[in-house]
Amino acid sequence: MPIFSSLKTDFDLRFTLRILVVTDGAINLWDMPAEPANQNNDGFTLREMARAFWDAPRAQYPYTTFQVDHAIHGTGTLATRTRTETDPDTHKTRTWKQHDNFRFDTGQALLRDYNQIWFFGFWPGNQDSSGQFNVPGNRIPLSSAETKIVEAWMNAGGGVFATGDHGLLGAHLCGDVLRVNKMRHWAERGFSDTVPSATGTDRIDTIVPVRTINGQQGVLFEDQSDNVPKPLRLKRYTLWDGLLRVTPPPARSPVSTTIPRTAPHPILCSPLGAIDILPDHMHEGLVREDDDVVVTSTDSKGHPEFPGGANKPVPEVIAWSTVRGDKVLYNDQGSAEVTHRVVPTVAVYDGQSANVGRVVVDSTWHNWLDINVRATGAANRPNPQTGVYEPPTGLLGRNLEQVHNYVRNIAQWLATKSERDWMRNGLFLSALTSSGGWAEVFNVRALLGQQASNVLGEVSSVCNINGLVFEGWWAAANLAGVRHQGVGKLALPPKEFVLEHVLGAMAEEVFRLVPQLPRRQDDHDKEHRADTPKEFELITRRLEQARNAGVQSMVTDWRKSLKNTVEFLDAVDASTREGCGPTAAVVSMSSRT
Repeated sequence: MPIFSSLKTDFDLRFTLRILVVTDGAINLWDMPAEPANQNNDGFTLREMARAFWDAPRAQYPYTTFQVDHAIHGTGTLATRTRTETDPDTHKTRTWKQHDNFRFDTGQALLRDYNQIWFFGFWPGNQDSSGQFNVPGNRIPLSSAETKIVEAWMNAGGGVFATGDHGLLGAHLCGDVLRVNKMRHWAERGFSDTVPSATGTDRIDTIVPVRTINGQQGVLFEDQSDNVPKPLRLKRYTLWDGLLRVTPPPARSPVSTTIPRTAPHPILCSPLGAIDILPDHMHEGLVREDDDVVVTSTDSKGHPEFPGGANKPVPEVIAWSTVRGDKVLYNDQGSAEVTHRVVPTVAVYDGQSANVGRVVVDSTWHNWLDINVRATGAANRPNPQTGVYEPPTGLLGRNLEQVHNYVRNIAQWLATKSERDWMRNGLFLSALTSSGGWAEVFNVRALLGQQASNVLGEVSSVCNINGLVFEGWWAAANLAGVRHQGVGKLALPPKEFVLEHVLGAMAEEVFRLVPQLPRRQDDHDKEHRADTPKEFELITRRLEQARNAGVQSMVTDWRKSLKNTVEFLDAVDASTREGCGPTAAVVSMSSRT
């Protein structure tokens, strides 16, 4: 018999998602890079990104640990060491593995230890005054052997994130990676593939003016490190029923209205709402618009680079930034004017529906670097209101937390289906078993579903909840036509109706399942400290069965509703045909006068 008031558990379903961050010398996970030489590279680190993983909120990721290791691509002998450092900002001890002189051909065995690869490429760097690229001898592009290894890893299901910056920045590391090379501008290969510059009117300048200089809007280089990020325009996806039914207060109108119900891509969805900001910068790189991606190319073995036949998944842009126009005083190199336009910023490829790995590309690593996110290494600049010179703050509060959510969302989305199941099912068990108030609703599935939805809403995003409920069946191949054509012409039940049935069935299963799970004895009992994949497989199987049962229950109840609706409409139709409708009554009254 379950304990209704609280199912607080002492089992441990720990899952570790292992991410290998690959850089090429001028960006580091932790240390200030020594490259390029003879300049201040402070802030070209990814500490805050790592903190987003290392300090992930336990309520959102109760059974997920993120492991972040660092590989520095280069020539020489591969050397792996364990780094342990004291975080200067949080004073916590941070530990990770660092692979120096890493190459994918000499370090191929290491890839078995990781679920995802995240590329932050810098070289060939910026041109000097004579137009030359001065690349250190140990920083070389990925070889053909390396790209084939990465290709095989991606085709086997490995997830990849990649970014660079303006010009050719990042091309050595990312420009030839399978599918990544098609989703973003990496190199000048003719007019159709020209990369944006750092100084011309074509630059991708998203920095938000926060000051006035001589009566005119002005921008300082250091403003990239303030707490005023660039706004994003997000792609919106129609949800299950597509409409939200709203009943205004009686004083306004007694009639319900409908408004479109949409959500952003799961990467840009958080418990705090849509992630519609990222750090700004004055010269970024450029992601390709959907129609600009060549999806007919082949890989090194002659197979389609984007597989899947007629209904194959293709890359799609999920967020855009606005490049400011008008005349804005600008103290960095380059012209004072820039061409106003809207440019793609983040793009994704859902390769899992074609049995290959997912991909995410970002326009610039300035959305990630500590100089932008945390103002690390940024020089003092005058306060826009007081004029007093002070250090910039970096992102604060909600803005910083939204960037943290963006980081973790990418990792969760790039994960395989089984890995996402582990994370979401662990969240579901934790949220339910850590809350009370179940005794009053235990015997009513709809009420169970409502409470489960409310509990999940406290710790997770609407996109994550949608994935938990819909992903197992809504993405089925036999529903592809409906998804493609849209659901606007269908009389689908409200999403809340679906959640009540599906989450209710899953909650019922949790109450049956939890007493069967092994218990962790204590923190000193290493043998029982964590459960094994065997327990996770049991949870996944049982919750998937419950999800399917909830969907079937939802379908049965909605069929009954539709049958009753048809009978009602038949009666209405018949009433008008038998001469007893409102029009007939008016005619009858008129004949008496």
